[in-house]
Amino acid sequence: MDFNSIKEGAMNIAKSVGKKTTDTVESVKVKGKITSEEKAIKATMLEIGQFVWDRFEEGEIVSEDLISLCETIRDHYHNIETFKKDLEDKKAGNVPEEEPEVTDSEDAE
Repeated sequence: MDFNSIKEGAMNIAKSVGKKTTDTVESVKVKGKITSEEKAIKATMLEIGQFVWDRFEEGEIVSEDLISLCETIRDHYHNIETFKKDLEDKKAGNVPEEEPEVTDSEDAE
């Protein structure tokens, strides 16, 4: 092996590493853009959900599917309030004899 072939091999390796680094940087940039778009979608979906919930609270929702989903949310809110009251009672020393009753919901875990 002569010096020129070693030099050429080293340059090829350097070019390859440089290209891989550039590809990686570009890949990270694109993945960041995708993540940003996904966050924007989720934020908009939350806004849609809040809009629907507000209309439900005002009695303006007529779609049975949406009413059912909103009623499920309402059940979860009820459960949260029940849990908070139970926690306050326990802190105050008023321990209930049995677990608080929560509203059953298909989505409750």
